[in-house]
Amino acid sequence: MRVSSPRSGPQSGPLPAVPQVSIGSWAFAFGPYENDPWPFERVCDFAAKVGYDGVEINGFRPHPHYDDFIGGKGAKELKVQISEHDLGISAYAPDCTCLAASTNCIDGARIVGNSGAHRFFGRRTQLLQGVGR
Repeated sequence: MRVSSPRSGPQSGPLPAVPQVSIGSWAFAFGPYENDPWPFERVCDFAAKVGYDGVEINGFRPHPHYDDFIGGKGAKELKVQISEHDLGISAYAPDCTCLAASTNCIDGARIVGNSGAHRFFGRRTQLLQGVGR
């Protein structure tokens, strides 16, 4: 995987000579694709074929969603899926629709104030721990 770890810097070594480019899987889930979003596998296949170095994971279904990876289940398979396309992970954008004051997250946590947001994002990083570095 080429993009999954942060770029090197002064404390961790030289920067790569050529910038790496990724595409957000969200581009195939919203707008003209909203009624027929591409599965994540198809996004990875497309990204690899046209020369991208990585993908930004859109945390909205049908793409990898936090609730599908609770406790690390499926994270290894997701990492393999991305790696098999010789892609890295540039970022993860979680589904934040439940951050609105009038809604609840699927996991039942109402997001209120900083502690709620901290809990929300803390839980979502568990997905990244299984597929990152």
